Amino acid sequence: MVLGLSLALTGLCLVAVAWAVVKIVRRSPLLWSSTADRVLLALLGLVELGLLAQLVTGFVLMASTDAPAGLTFAVYLVGVLLILPAGTAWALADRSRAGAGVLVVACVTVPAMILRMHQVWSGDA
Repeated sequence: MVLGLSLALTGLCLVAVAWAVVKIVRRSPLLWSSTADRVLLALLGLVELGLLAQLVTGFVLMASTDAPAGLTFAVYLVGVLLILPAGTAWALADRSRAGAGVLVVACVTVPAMILRMHQVWSGDA
């Protein structure tokens, strides 16, 4: 696992969490028409690209080393890719502030899964 990439993804997710919490406090839904919300969506897209890079890197490392990681690690690599698109779609569909709450949960889940991937990779699972 690449620690720098994981830390960058975690930091970006925490920025998105703070942004979504502000949306909850202001009681505003996530909207395509809002410039600020499009920046948030671009940030989430950047995180998704980073997660895709992590997937490729993880599978390459699994193939090239004798790491203790196996099927569990592979499922985490693929599963973490699904969280942000699902949470974002839900947040865009829900016009209440609960949509931003779903985005908070999704953005907190990604770093938790990244941490878990590091535990599985190091054999501490």
